[in-house]
Amino acid sequence: MGDCYSRPSHSEMDKHKRKQNNENNNYFISSAVSFNKKQLKNMPKQDLEKLVESLEKEQSQFLEKIENSTAGMPTIPEVSIEVQKGLDLYMSGCFNSYKPFIKVTLEPNGPSFSTFSAGRYLPEWYKVVQIKQSLQNFNIIRVSVMLEKDPESSIFFGKKDFEITDLEDQTVRDKWYAIESISVEPEQQPRIKIRIQLVHDEKALYTVLIKDSNEKIDLIQSEIKQAP
Repeated sequence: MGDCYSRPSHSEMDKHKRKQNNENNNYFISSAVSFNKKQLKNMPKQDLEKLVESLEKEQSQFLEKIENSTAGMPTIPEVSIEVQKGLDLYMSGCFNSYKPFIKVTLEPNGPSFSTFSAGRYLPEWYKVVQIKQSLQNFNIIRVSVMLEKDPESSIFFGKKDFEITDLEDQTVRDKWYAIESISVEPEQQPRIKIRIQLVHDEKALYTVLIKDSNEKIDLIQSEIKQAP
């Protein structure tokens, strides 16, 4: 079976999926304080108060960003794409040595940016691509999986398209995405973990983040009042 014997176990794949890497957080604009209502119910009062302090500190930083923003002036859109890792990004067959790399392209006919090639079965990149230019003539950000045999030879494996209009809410999206590909075995589920954000109006984005922060603080304050 050759290389098939070296395929990762289920536990190795689960570990790969759960692994976190936050070194590129500074490329994205979002709140670093996250929780759900169920978590609040089980928190001691002291921890709830620390959450409020963290949110208030973050809120001050957002307000400072708004004060320093160029309100009313045209801004150049900026797309930040972090190509994190992949699963099942390999060609059928046990005896090929293709390794995946990722190409990010503005479509139609726009510039493209590529990562380095990574391991065949559990690839990791954590590579950030930043595109700062007018997006007027483009409608898709295409993330293509390419398979490299050697530095001079690569083939297309699959893709994930992001409609630019779907990103205009400026939200950070960070999840696993299925890859459209026909060159797979029945048990394969090719997918890639991507973090992506389009920023076209910083003042509006920070205003929304402050509003969300206020709502979080109100929610936590309500829990503090009910805490023993």
